[in-house]
Amino acid sequence: MTPVLLAALLLIVQDPAGPGVRRDIADLAWLEGCWEGTGFGMSVEECWMSAPDGRLTGMFQMIGADGAQTMSEIFVLDEFETGPAVRLKHFNPDMTGWEAGDEFLSFALIETGEDFARFEGLEYRLEAGRLIVDLVVGTGAGERIERLEFDRVR
Repeated sequence: MTPVLLAALLLIVQDPAGPGVRRDIADLAWLEGCWEGTGFGMSVEECWMSAPDGRLTGMFQMIGADGAQTMSEIFVLDEFETGPAVRLKHFNPDMTGWEAGDEFLSFALIETGEDFARFEGLEYRLEAGRLIVDLVVGTGAGERIERLEFDRVR
């Protein structure tokens, strides 16, 4: 094998986060608790719970101006066969799912640090005690960042 080909193969199999970049779920213990705020022009609530095995599980709900839930999510942050990620499923208020059967959305964890976590298409950070979440919505030319801002309530 030529040195150039070997170098190219090494680049391909390296950790996508890059050398020396942290991707540790334990760094995200600061997310635990419940948060309320705004996003998508509505009231939003998100709660995270830790399990003894280190996994974080949670739920999110969006509340319309009339006080009724418009949608919810159940999510898990864990180490999966493809690496650390948040996996989630969306639900209508009647619990019918948005994703079919066993399908779910997955956001691979790219990097963690003090009070922040960057995933593919999603970023969480703590700024002055507020949880700031930037979510990439749409694809291609229609792609935009939707910001959700939360205060800890418990």
